[in-house]
Amino acid sequence: MWKIRFQHGTMLPSICVGNYNYCLKKKIREVIERLSYKFEARLAPKPIWKTDKIVAAKLEKMMQIIIPLRLYITSTDSTRKLGQNKPDSARIGAADALPTSDIGSELSTLAQLIRDALD
Repeated sequence: MWKIRFQHGTMLPSICVGNYNYCLKKKIREVIERLSYKFEARLAPKPIWKTDKIVAAKLEKMMQIIIPLRLYITSTDSTRKLGQNKPDSARIGAADALPTSDIGSELSTLAQLIRDALD
């Protein structure tokens, strides 16, 4: 069982609780490539970084210090600060942007709550 407190982007501190298990070290490179593709693609038109850009011996040495874990999140508790002290135009902007975010859940409902609070 683990419990971690973190802060991500516009979210206020969050708490995640769950379990973990160790994964096979032989899959580390595959995971690095997959994560690199996912996050580097957001930086387009910048080329996607790949592990083949590192000298093989150096990459192997770096991968030895990685401890591969699979996390199973059983619960989360977080809040968002959506500009309580901001003008209505900023709140409307936040409500409009929320449904397109890839972080969070029930974002359309949250956006509607913001709009309802403006009435």
